[in-house]
Amino acid sequence: MQNDLECRPPLPFTTVPEDTIVVRSLLCRMYVACEVMALGTEARFTSMVLFHRYIAVASRADDLGMAAVACLFLGCKAEEEPRRLRDMVNVYTMLDFSLEQQPDPKIHGASTIPIYEADEPVELQQQRNDNNGDKKDGLSYWECKEKMIETEQAVLRLLEFDVLVSHPHRAVVLLVDRLSISLSNYNVDETKKKLMTESWKRLNDSLFSYQALQHSTLAMAHAALRLAARTHHIQLPPRFEEGFGLTDEQISSAMTSLENASNSLKEYSLIQS
Repeated sequence: MQNDLECRPPLPFTTVPEDTIVVRSLLCRMYVACEVMALGTEARFTSMVLFHRYIAVASRADDLGMAAVACLFLGCKAEEEPRRLRDMVNVYTMLDFSLEQQPDPKIHGASTIPIYEADEPVELQQQRNDNNGDKKDGLSYWECKEKMIETEQAVLRLLEFDVLVSHPHRAVVLLVDRLSISLSNYNVDETKKKLMTESWKRLNDSLFSYQALQHSTLAMAHAALRLAARTHHIQLPPRFEEGFGLTDEQISSAMTSLENASNSLKEYSLIQS
């Protein structure tokens, strides 16, 4: 049972999540928020996978931005990198998770995702200007905090309290270590670093593609490793995957999904302002 959980796909649903500019904008904000809060790779991966799961099962959502930050909060707890609720409120406000400032296609283009950063975190009692420049009551810190707690509970119920996420990054580390003996024709330490860096980059790109996340953890790890080896012209041992119960078709399919995820990101540019 434990092995099944460890190898299951990060997104174990047949339901296809919504993939819109709003969802992609929130995923980009989540990624930036993880960098701002100095979260580790696993906390970031778990948080963004939980958001994918949420939008796959939620019939409707009044505030996807609040749900995204709630998934960040849950991901930090699940991976034992807890952050204060105040930090989440600040991130929600300063990175505009409410998406109040929509991108102007005439200025940014259809494939640009701007992230507007506020000058300062939310005050205990805050007012904001509406589009006409008039003062308009905004969410106070206390209101935002209460709403975030409610949203976190709603997300947990929808996910049936399942916040366990399998990490392909861990599998890559084990695979690269196992390859050490087969890398005798290369500078072993340098080659391992290249393989690890490129593989993790591919897996990070997968966070923006639900198709890539529907492959098993081991298939994703092997696919990322193959792509890394191809990028750096490193010869992997033949039939390396056979000892892991994977077929060449499974790995090839995962490779295609990871490549598509990376290529789709090239179509977008991210602007922080």
